[in-house]
Amino acid sequence: MREQVEKLLDLTDLRNAIAHTPYSETDEPYANPREETVRWIEDQVDIIENPPKVLPALRLVPPQTLVANDRLSVFLGLVGDPHNYSQTPFWRENGDLGLITTNAVARWLANQYEVSQGYLADDVSVSDVSDSASEPRDAVLIKGKNMRVADALKIFAGDSQTAPPVAILITDSGKTHEKPLGIVTPSDIPAMARILGI
Repeated sequence: MREQVEKLLDLTDLRNAIAHTPYSETDEPYANPREETVRWIEDQVDIIENPPKVLPALRLVPPQTLVANDRLSVFLGLVGDPHNYSQTPFWRENGDLGLITTNAVARWLANQYEVSQGYLADDVSVSDVSDSASEPRDAVLIKGKNMRVADALKIFAGDSQTAPPVAILITDSGKTHEKPLGIVTPSDIPAMARILGI
């Protein structure tokens, strides 16, 4: 997005130079805009007037959602082929959405090994693993279906106060008790940048 702003400012300077510079002796302008530049500007106008929304732009589908007392083995089944998931939302017992991640599972397994409790994946729930092993970098944000692509990119870029989330769950209005309509992860950043033409 910063690149877009810089390019638009450069084009503004160029436009001003062309518009305010006298024509040559033959009454021809000193420069003409290139077709691809005009198309890029028209695309930017469309993005500004009709900002693309994450849900349709990325063609997101509702993710498979687990429940708090599902066994860890259920999530591990989604981590392997053919799914290759690295995180999956789940319904907490209070009705809110949570997120179980492969990072949380790895930390949980390391902790179990250290204390020699010998838990198996069938003996523990996704909620227990998520709650005991999640770190701030495993944070999930929940946003409404009208979330714009540009806003998702800003969130994944992080800010000075918070680290970027591991995922953004899209629900109807961004409430934690609503059914997930899609999940956006950092792996979607290149696609979102292409959508915005950056």
